Amino acid sequence: MTKKNDKILFLFPYLYLFVSIAISFSILFDESKPMVYQNLWLLPLLFGFFVCFFTLLSSDIWENLSTLSILLLLSIRNVITPFLMFIGEYKGYFNHLVQENVNKGLLLMLIESIILIIYMSLKAKRVSRISDSSVLDLQTNTKERFTFVICLIFIFTTLIIRPDFYSGFSSIFDSTNIRLNQVNESTKGILYTLFSFLFPLVYLSICLFLIKKINVKIFSYKVLKTVLNLLVISIPLFFMNNSDGFTLICMVSLALVVYRIGGISKTTFYGVVGGTFLLIFLYILLIVVNMSFGSEGTSTLNQLSKAFQAYFPGVCNFAGFFNVGGYNKAETLFYDLYSTIPFRNTLFGVQGDRRLVVLYAADNGAKSQIIPCICQLFYYLSIFAPFVECLYIKFCLKFYEKSKQENSVYKIFIYYILFLYCALAPIMYNSTIFFTRCMQTIFPMMIVNLLISKRATVLRSKNKKV
Repeated sequence: MTKKNDKILFLFPYLYLFVSIAISFSILFDESKPMVYQNLWLLPLLFGFFVCFFTLLSSDIWENLSTLSILLLLSIRNVITPFLMFIGEYKGYFNHLVQENVNKGLLLMLIESIILIIYMSLKAKRVSRISDSSVLDLQTNTKERFTFVICLIFIFTTLIIRPDFYSGFSSIFDSTNIRLNQVNESTKGILYTLFSFLFPLVYLSICLFLIKKINVKIFSYKVLKTVLNLLVISIPLFFMNNSDGFTLICMVSLALVVYRIGGISKTTFYGVVGGTFLLIFLYILLIVVNMSFGSEGTSTLNQLSKAFQAYFPGVCNFAGFFNVGGYNKAETLFYDLYSTIPFRNTLFGVQGDRRLVVLYAADNGAKSQIIPCICQLFYYLSIFAPFVECLYIKFCLKFYEKSKQENSVYKIFIYYILFLYCALAPIMYNSTIFFTRCMQTIFPMMIVNLLISKRATVLRSKNKKV
């Protein structure tokens, strides 16, 4: 690392603290804030101090992509979202909050953040930073080519025989249906369930196969190679089905694979891919806000205040957790686990839905909202919840390091997906969502990889600081 980078890295925690203090004081001296949010200013202030203190002790937290990603997500939730609440008149999706529960929510957010930051600062020092310069295997074998053909046959056959199966999908350009996808009435039964399960595996397998072909066959044509790689990365945008997060995670994972291969330059990755991804995220966010959050008669800032608290479950969502009544924990745990099983209704047919998130939304007068991960864990495990949440951090770092040791494009993609979901689960998702995605997509992709991959020795480079 250069002296210039060292200087920037040294100054960054102080700049971070300055911004946090500025936002905190803006909220503190805002006389128009609702009474329930009187102590909201403490969240960005204390979080800023903790980040500054622990990152000065361990600058590795800024240098490791895994810990940096988690810290960025926590910062959006604990610093950026309160600022958006400040300029958005403190609008939230839950309207029946009391100050006592808001204060409990703030305390839980801070305790969780402190424990995660301490754990990350300790873990970042120990984790080995392995170079990702290993030579990748971009040659396709007979099994891969056969699987590619089967995938194409699957898509075209269903398109001809049952085109109604695709009615639940839309492209990013069809903004009126991006979050209102409805399958046709005829689209029911086990065949459609099987199609919904297989289709993401199919188009992602096709993407990875095309990435390998593009970066071998057209290696000498740099501009054409870059354009084709960017087009492949964009494929998930044409098959959106109300799972915006999954679509964006797939895009980021494909982009990381292409970058790792060398299919796009560093400038293209950070400039074009990063900039485009940010624009797509904001575009989807604004569309969802207009469709899902009752935007009539509210300003864009009001909508952003609501949306960021919903997507990065903030004070409003944490306070809502303390509105949840007393329920049978064994029953809610059963439904939380049961909901992660693919084909569950066909296989078991258990009636009813008593998931914790359903009861949480009902007790707060909402149609649907994500219950924060720490709240779900706290409901079942009490004070041990934050320490269990540290497991997501541990595996986030582990899967990212694993991705650097692999030479199989398919395995690298799987590790990137796992890395991103482990980073997102503690802040934006929860354990039910995480394990549902594992059961429906990640584990099946692992099976596909085992079936098509040839026997190869994992390439490991020597551990070294990068």
